[in-house]
Amino acid sequence: RILCHEGACSRIRTSADGKYLFSVSEDGSMGMFEILENVDDAIETYKSKQDKKEDTRLPWSEDILVSKRALEAKLTMMTDLKSKVEDLQHQNQIQLAERNRSYKTKMKEVERNFNAEFMQDKKRYKELEKSKAKLELEFEKRMATLQSQHEDH
Repeated sequence: RILCHEGACSRIRTSADGKYLFSVSEDGSMGMFEILENVDDAIETYKSKQDKKEDTRLPWSEDILVSKRALEAKLTMMTDLKSKVEDLQHQNQIQLAERNRSYKTKMKEVERNFNAEFMQDKKRYKELEKSKAKLELEFEKRMATLQSQHEDH
């Protein structure tokens, strides 16, 4: 008996050329054995390795066996997740477009308000300039009157 699996052996198959035997376990491990014609040679090789204190266990494989059902379930889950990602991206694009429209509307409103305030300020500035010119003219007249009264005295 050769121990190569930690779990129970679930499948055994031979290679197409009949030179190798493959075993698969419930723990996901796979064993590969060379099929020898002479059983006595195989036993002798095994015993000589034990006498030399060599490791007679098979090396662990880096491969992990997965059932077709598990792969299909993962594929279905991946497809669902991709669909959800696409839906979320689409929703984000819609939200961004709505925000963009909203910001453009707000910007137009702010621009209108700014232009209206600017025009009012411009109008007020012109009125103040006229008022200033009028006051300067009155001041000049008053100064001239005061100067002529001072010269008369």
